Amino acid sequence: MSTPLSALPASVGYLTVTETAHALGAHPGTVLAWLHRGGGPFVGAIRTPGGRWRIPRGVVERVRVELGITDGSTGGGS
Repeated sequence: MSTPLSALPASVGYLTVTETAHALGAHPGTVLAWLHRGGGPFVGAIRTPGGRWRIPRGVVERVRVELGITDGSTGGGS
């Protein structure tokens, strides 16, 4: 079963792992795996003092463009 894609939250500078996963149609565990291996496509991700990851909105937007995702579409190629 695939994860439904979500539009990016408006006026948010950083996204959570879950928001990023929903925006990309990925599982949160996949996003975490990329982050723990050095960030993957998420250059500029930060870790809060509580240990939670935050991914810059602009980076998630760039990845969505690279994957051909627009407003809830899964992009081309499938």
